[in-house]
Amino acid sequence: MKFYTVYKTVNKINKKYYIGKHITDNPYDCYIGSGKWLKRAIKKYGIENFEKSVLYIFNNRKDMENKEKELVNEKDNLSYNLKKGGDGGFDYINENKKNIYKNHKKVSQENIKIAKKALETLIKTDINFYNKWKNSISIGQKKTYDNGRKNGFLGKKHKKETKEKISYSQKKIDRSGEKNPNYGKCWIHSIEKQKNILIEKNNLQYWLNLGWIKGSNIKYYKK
Repeated sequence: MKFYTVYKTVNKINKKYYIGKHITDNPYDCYIGSGKWLKRAIKKYGIENFEKSVLYIFNNRKDMENKEKELVNEKDNLSYNLKKGGDGGFDYINENKKNIYKNHKKVSQENIKIAKKALETLIKTDINFYNKWKNSISIGQKKTYDNGRKNGFLGKKHKKETKEKISYSQKKIDRSGEKNPNYGKCWIHSIEKQKNILIEKNNLQYWLNLGWIKGSNIKYYKK
């Protein structure tokens, strides 16, 4: 599902802002804008000094563009916007990249770098964003499962004999945890160090205070 959003990115140091539109699968993704002045400001002040908030979410392009045009309609000394709202933008480039990819390749690469750095920073410093980000991934996986693209069993049912076998096998599992070598432990990972480690649950808060994140990250497993 596509979300047509209008967002506002604010420089927390000088209060200057950028208003833009963005088409995305996740309204709370790490994209914060691609305006020329905004990118210069991010390079000068650092991505961590910018905060994005989603102002409106629509289900079509027209309403999104009309709202942006309404909000960005005159010159403002605090605005990073170069022109009035409603036209062009990074979403237009992205949707038509087959025709204009060569001319905007450098711009696209810069935005990817900015987006990756923004995501890493927000995951490490903003627990609310981290929870929303983790939840959006979970929702996306459930949708993929529910629509049957990766679920070969969708629409089918287990036979009675199969259900009994599954039930019997579940009862045989040791639920006390005493035979589990990882009992009382949990995985954490670090984006900065790019690694996973297994720790005692009693020490979890200590590691979280050092910037580690609860849960493992598949990217950091050694091949």
